[in-house]
Amino acid sequence: MKSASDLIGNEYLEWKPGTPYILSSQTGRGKTTFVMTRLLKNAAAQNKDVLYICNRKALYAQVDQIAADMTQSFKNSFSLTEEESRHLVIQTYQACETKMESPFRFSGKLYVIFDEAHYFLEDASFNSGTNLWSDWIREFYGKTINAGTPICVFMTATPEPLMCFLAMNNEKTSFGSDSLFCNIRKMFQRRSWLCDNIDFLKREFYMYDGSSDNKSKKNLCERVLNEYPEIGRYQRELQDLDIYRDGKAYIQTALDSKDGVQEIRDDLDYSYVEECYFRDFIEIVDNICKTDEKWLIFINDSVKGQQFAQELNTLGIETVFTNASLKNTSAVKEQLKQLETKQSFSCRVLISTSILDCGINVIDDAVRNIAIFNVEKTAFMQMLGRVRVRDNQKLRLYIKAYTAQEIRNRIQYTCKIIHIMYNFYMLHQNEYSGNGTTFHYKPVMRMDQRKKFLRELKGSNYNAISFKPKLMIGNNKVNPSVIDAWKEEKILSEYEINRNYLVHSLYVLYCFDQAKKYTHEGKIDDIYYLKYQLSWLGKKYDESRWVSYTRQRDEIATLLDEYLGNEDGMLSEEQDVFAEKVFELLCRMSVIPSTAKKNSSALKRTGHTPGKNILNKCFEEIGLPYIIASKSKMQNGKREQRWYVKRIDAETDE
Repeated sequence: MKSASDLIGNEYLEWKPGTPYILSSQTGRGKTTFVMTRLLKNAAAQNKDVLYICNRKALYAQVDQIAADMTQSFKNSFSLTEEESRHLVIQTYQACETKMESPFRFSGKLYVIFDEAHYFLEDASFNSGTNLWSDWIREFYGKTINAGTPICVFMTATPEPLMCFLAMNNEKTSFGSDSLFCNIRKMFQRRSWLCDNIDFLKREFYMYDGSSDNKSKKNLCERVLNEYPEIGRYQRELQDLDIYRDGKAYIQTALDSKDGVQEIRDDLDYSYVEECYFRDFIEIVDNICKTDEKWLIFINDSVKGQQFAQELNTLGIETVFTNASLKNTSAVKEQLKQLETKQSFSCRVLISTSILDCGINVIDDAVRNIAIFNVEKTAFMQMLGRVRVRDNQKLRLYIKAYTAQEIRNRIQYTCKIIHIMYNFYMLHQNEYSGNGTTFHYKPVMRMDQRKKFLRELKGSNYNAISFKPKLMIGNNKVNPSVIDAWKEEKILSEYEINRNYLVHSLYVLYCFDQAKKYTHEGKIDDIYYLKYQLSWLGKKYDESRWVSYTRQRDEIATLLDEYLGNEDGMLSEEQDVFAEKVFELLCRMSVIPSTAKKNSSALKRTGHTPGKNILNKCFEEIGLPYIIASKSKMQNGKREQRWYVKRIDAETDE
């Protein structure tokens, strides 16, 4: 495993201003060490500074305190001389946004280091201030290079969002939200046209169809398609219509082009990770109770996080839950302070939202387990990188495996966010008409549509839009362009679309599309997304790694064993009771056998219990060495079919 310094060597001496340099390697590979031991020394030798911009590393601390603490920490860790320390300037992204200072206007800087550079998109969903960086990056691309232009280095373990951000602000590959929304509008219009024409043709068929016999009604769909074959063509097009296709294509182009960007990337190595999968939190509680090892659990739902912490504390396991709203409570503040100063925490289990996924490192041999509930790639990888391992230590990673329906819900949520931004764009569109002298305008959106949009916007906490950076100009005057928009009754004209959040949402949709490569013959199942998550780590899916897999199989085997010695067999009523019990256990498995999943709806609808063929196929799928055999037997002058549970290996021995 090469360190960043070994990977780059002396190439940094040839780096030039005007080219974004991306240093991409997983956490713990010495990216910060490279900055402090190579770039800082080079800058100090030229009597120039290194500006080190980072995400906030402690929620309880003030910006000045963070900068002072980090400077002292770097000085101690890397044995910096007083002269070298004098040339190190530390600032946070949030401070730059508050002061609205551009790092490209700072004089005397040889290097500007952007640490955790995925920040620009990843934090956009709750911090619209990240959009200010777009202007500064565009300035970096467009400004004439001179002696005062710094060399910009972007460091991250997850470079894909950064690549999208840089491409978005590069004039050559500039991302146009207007053109995207125009294409989305065309897609919506096309979908509406297809639906209207399908409905029209069906109505026309029913109007002139005089068939009333049952046979004709059974073949109704077939006869409609025979009469109007274009309906089938329209339905196929409707099924394949991807409203956000162009946005995802932009993401693909951004990741492929790397125009003007130089990336230094290291190979990933997650051989130290021992992965397990689970569906529900209750599955890992037993593992938490078994040992005295510490756990770090990343959760994406504050309500559930508090609930889980309460459950564990009730069991006598000291657990602290932390999120942004609890940062100033005594218990949380203490753990955060320990993380910042000691790179450890004292409680047995620390449950956290994404507030810890950047900047905080955990170096503690007692922390041997990490559980991640997050579904998005960048956040997932950053969370995993918080725990550093030493020597030949292993880290057990518990991955929350989402079902296909849960992933669909997440996709729908992401589409909803983009649709809110699209509606904001439509809110400001007017149709103009006039005679050359007088012009009239008419809003594209009707008043009821505007009201509906404003309700949706409120429900999203307004994260989809942000104040225009140049809203106020001169002596505290409102920008004339905003005043003109007000005159045309354009609602919320003082706002603009949160572009970084838009690109982030498109990137998330793109990743969901990439996950489809892990379906079986194009069919989506409940483990396809888990397989995609494992690919991030260079891992393959292994059914035996389910936390509850062995226990769930053993439960079914135990039930089957109870019926092994029944020489009289099961009659009809007992068959139903037995089949219902077994099928319920099968449907409660972390990965439901495909045969059970395929038949469960129909059985529930009809009230029937599964037959022996369905159960036997399920046993075969999960590798249980059992089979249900049937024999016909005379009873009271009546022939009855009886079931017998047998072990396959016993059958073979006989």
